[in-house]
Amino acid sequence: MPVVVDNSAAQLTGHLKGNVDKIADTTFKLAAEKQKEVDAINAKIKNVNDTLTAYDRSIAIENEMYDIIEEEKANNINNPQLAVKNVEARGRELIATRMAELDNTTDIAVKEKMAGIITNSFRGKLGELHTWQVGQDTANAQGKIDSMINGLMTRASKSGSLETLAECLNFDNYIDANGNPLSDSIKMAYGNKGVKEIQKAKENIAESYIMGLLDRKTPNQVNAVLDSGALDSVISPEKKLSLKKMAKTMVTAQNSAAKRDAYFEIYNIKENATLLAAEGKYTPSMYMQDKRRIAQLGGKASDYNVILSKSMSSDKISKKENFKQNQQIAHDKVTKEWARISGKSGKISPNADLEDIIKFQNLVEENREYFTGEQYDNYMIKLSKSRVKRVKDMRTDVFGRPQGTLKGDDNYSKGYTQIYKFAQTNYKGDDTKRLDAINNMTGEFVKQAERTEAQTGKPLTESQMQSIVKGVQTRQTQRTNPHLQNIPKNGQTFRDKSTGRVYRIYPDGRREVVK
Repeated sequence: MPVVVDNSAAQLTGHLKGNVDKIADTTFKLAAEKQKEVDAINAKIKNVNDTLTAYDRSIAIENEMYDIIEEEKANNINNPQLAVKNVEARGRELIATRMAELDNTTDIAVKEKMAGIITNSFRGKLGELHTWQVGQDTANAQGKIDSMINGLMTRASKSGSLETLAECLNFDNYIDANGNPLSDSIKMAYGNKGVKEIQKAKENIAESYIMGLLDRKTPNQVNAVLDSGALDSVISPEKKLSLKKMAKTMVTAQNSAAKRDAYFEIYNIKENATLLAAEGKYTPSMYMQDKRRIAQLGGKASDYNVILSKSMSSDKISKKENFKQNQQIAHDKVTKEWARISGKSGKISPNADLEDIIKFQNLVEENREYFTGEQYDNYMIKLSKSRVKRVKDMRTDVFGRPQGTLKGDDNYSKGYTQIYKFAQTNYKGDDTKRLDAINNMTGEFVKQAERTEAQTGKPLTESQMQSIVKGVQTRQTQRTNPHLQNIPKNGQTFRDKSTGRVYRIYPDGRREVVK
């Protein structure tokens, strides 16, 4: 009987070993797969961290780049192309320098991300800068065009020549170095509005020419030019009508002034003749000279014998004596006041304020008939420099409180403050007109304020001051804009052709939108 070997234990051991190997293989595979997942997650986390680190470090460099851009824009606002060129060069240099400064501890991936972030940012900023360049070039071109037009307006206003005006109006046909008319550049600078801008500029130049004629008090020439139709192609019918009204107002004012001056001169000639005759000094040859002059002034001279007979009347002699007495009184008052406000040098004392100077000026003007022209001019010359100096010193602090010669809390000082602010607003950029306006208004203000105090027997109140200031400001506005003298108290409406809006304008220059 064969021997049976029991190998079940070995088989069992082999079977177990095989299972263990399978389990181990499976475990190793699972671990490897898990490690891949972990590595992938870690890679993503590292990428996120590298990106955040790159952005964090890039911000400082981008801020430096922003500073460079703003600096170049400010320094080269009149040459935008140079600003772009400088930013490109400085930007590249900045990126290269800052990237080279990164130490060896900085991960290569962070460096690469930083390079990409900064490069893209720089590219975007350059795009924005190029857009700025186009806009700034356009603005600069418009500014140069405006400056040129203002220069032509000034030239036209100073010239009475139609030939000069025609040359100024032909500006759009000026040829540049490349043989192109200036109108091409204007249309490029203003785009679709180019044609309108040219027409608007021509109207402004023509209006400046007319206003220059009015400034030189030649309203008849204004009417002749406007009536000729020479400017019809550049001035709107509404503007033409407005300018003709200004000229008419000035003609009326000149005629009235001429008649008034002629009347007073004739009166003075006759009075002087009578006084000379009373002294026995009026000769026939003097009479013939006076007769011719009176005829030139549109008057009729009295008969020589009538003059002699009138000169014998006690009334004329009495008038002459009264004139001498009043003349002496006037001289005494003016001399006394001058001694009060002047120093040893014969000039206005530094301690005299603006009110003192204006009061003295008004005193001289009120007594002007008792002074010769030379005496009057001598006082005015002495007053002029001091008055202008003090007017120039007028100023207020940031809260609108009076400073300098305006300092004070009385109603006179408050009036000066309002007058000064009015002139600053309405004559900005023109020192001569501003100072003239302040001189005119302060002189008139003090005169009326003193008259009000004399009538009431009390110091000037704030409401009285406000009323007087408003009046002198209105009259100053009308002096500057003669056409306002024809406007009724309740205002007059007119339509602005360029906007279609209807306004109501008042004698003091105020303007309200009606619709």
